[in-house]
Amino acid sequence: MTESDRNSIVDTLTIDVLAEFTQQDVTEAREPMDRFTRDAIAGYVRDVLLGWGLLQPLLDDPQVETITINGADSVWVTLADGTTRPTAPIADSDTDLIDLLQQRGPLALGITRIPTGTRNVASLAAIPGCSWNYRTDPG
Repeated sequence: MTESDRNSIVDTLTIDVLAEFTQQDVTEAREPMDRFTRDAIAGYVRDVLLGWGLLQPLLDDPQVETITINGADSVWVTLADGTTRPTAPIADSDTDLIDLLQQRGPLALGITRIPTGTRNVASLAAIPGCSWNYRTDPG
């Protein structure tokens, strides 16, 4: 299956599910979901099924230069301006985080380029819990 086929399937299923939610809202006389919420749900589903889950928005943010993970609920980013700040948890548990990183393959294993062309240096330490570091390098 090509990447385009996977994208089409995910888009179709997401549209179908959101349409079902909308129909339920109408049937049960509830306030319908606003566009922002619908788009957020669609983005989340896409990130989980085709990307890096809750880590994907950080990977997509051009201001994020480094992501340091010391467990599912201890995530820090360093921005292009040098600011370092904590972010929300990116997995429900360290086990889920390790599974995510291992499933996504090469980025968790060393130096590689992701589809955006950005060079990434990453390491995954198999210690109690999980530690992972991601750094972009435009060169």
